[in-house]
Amino acid sequence: MLSTFFRSCCCHCLSVIALLVFAGLFVGATAWTSAAPVQVSESLLKVGEQSMHELSGSQKHSYSLPLREDDYFYVRIEQLGIDVVVDLFGPDNKLLEEFDAPTGDQGPEVISAVAAGPGVYKIEIRSFEPQTAFGRYEIHLQEIRPADNQDRKRIAARQHSKDLAEKLRVAVDKANEDEIVARFRDAISELARPASEPVLLSFRVQQTNEIPLRYLTSGRYDEAASLASKLFKAVEGALDITHPEFAAALQIYLNVELGVQDYEVARSLLIKAVPFLDPTKSPHPAVTIGFLNLAGQLALIDQKPKDAEKSFRTALTEVEKLYGLQSPVAAAVYGLLAASLGQQRNYTEAETLYRKAISLHERFAPNSRELGTATGGLGKLFNDEGKYAEAEPLLKQTATLFEKLLGPNHLDTAMIEAELGVTFLRLNRYAEANNHFEPALRVLENRYGVDSPKLLLFVNDWITALHATGKDEEAAQYERRVLKMVTPAHN
Repeated sequence: MLSTFFRSCCCHCLSVIALLVFAGLFVGATAWTSAAPVQVSESLLKVGEQSMHELSGSQKHSYSLPLREDDYFYVRIEQLGIDVVVDLFGPDNKLLEEFDAPTGDQGPEVISAVAAGPGVYKIEIRSFEPQTAFGRYEIHLQEIRPADNQDRKRIAARQHSKDLAEKLRVAVDKANEDEIVARFRDAISELARPASEPVLLSFRVQQTNEIPLRYLTSGRYDEAASLASKLFKAVEGALDITHPEFAAALQIYLNVELGVQDYEVARSLLIKAVPFLDPTKSPHPAVTIGFLNLAGQLALIDQKPKDAEKSFRTALTEVEKLYGLQSPVAAAVYGLLAASLGQQRNYTEAETLYRKAISLHERFAPNSRELGTATGGLGKLFNDEGKYAEAEPLLKQTATLFEKLLGPNHLDTAMIEAELGVTFLRLNRYAEANNHFEPALRVLENRYGVDSPKLLLFVNDWITALHATGKDEEAAQYERRVLKMVTPAHN
């Protein structure tokens, strides 16, 4: 039978959704063939005036801003369907600073600075995506006044934060773990300072935190666990539990340890997550859903399906409040709740929930890992019920999808191949069973070693299939290995 590890992958999508707190609302744009941005005439900005403009990917809008030395100014640009980048130039036409908050094509870009000398400064606005057909923005020069010390400190903090964000981006691009961790630690230390200007830096920190999940998806298990551990230690040493980055790092680390099947570490991390498990007391209600899902998965692994069901039902209540029951987040929880009911042999309700999950995933994420997790879960449920003919097409669909998305050597692919082997064994199609058991076993052997007890998940079934196809010598070899797996070592 398929281990509960397979189900742990279902919450990855939920974790990413819960953590991207600064993501903007995506609005699709029509393709636009454009050359280099075209400069339009320059406009004079006046304090208090607001104006609305249309901008395409092929344009740049320019605004002049006469300032005296030591003047402070504040401009707010509201993005209305276009993600803009704003460049600030000095009187000598040299670029002073680029502004591009991670707000997407909706929300504000805020530009502020202190004039180092007198002259006409210039603000240029262009589209982040040159292929954007067009969108609108509103620009408002809210104030010009003599700068004070607080202005200077705030702008210096912003620049320092941007510098740290850029160093972290460079380290991530280099893919050097030691440098990533060092720059991440610098970034976290800055976020811990009350005077920090965190928007861009928080965005880079979130991107870095998600690297272990990408490693996990691509089968780089040891790298995923190593980096997740180091990133969380940096966060734990600098930030209070109420800080959103603490919850983000902890949730991802717990996700990774479940994914690599290091359940002892996962249990120890769940203890740290206790403050997030009560929706009425959690400092971050949105991430509570993810932690409840993780707690439920550990309960499934520990063969405590009623505890798992309680966690998942609580999560579903919170999902309904925050996202609605027709959302991708609800789909993830439906699948997990179905798994807990299946473990209790409540097959009818479990099947209903799996079908709800599949329907939602087909709507929001067709041909995705999340869809495969749901179809594979339903296939396993049919195996448990003895409905092998119904299980076969679902498990075949999942195996094909996982091999395409994750590759043949990924643990998730191996586990679904093993479940398909069980299906063919029960259907007395022994040669086909061997064809699925063998690649699954090879993946697990490479990951855990040839004598690991983890192979017991399905090796006895394969031995049966080997005997049934006349491969008695090979079956005998595995029988000896099974005996070694289950016999305690003696000194």
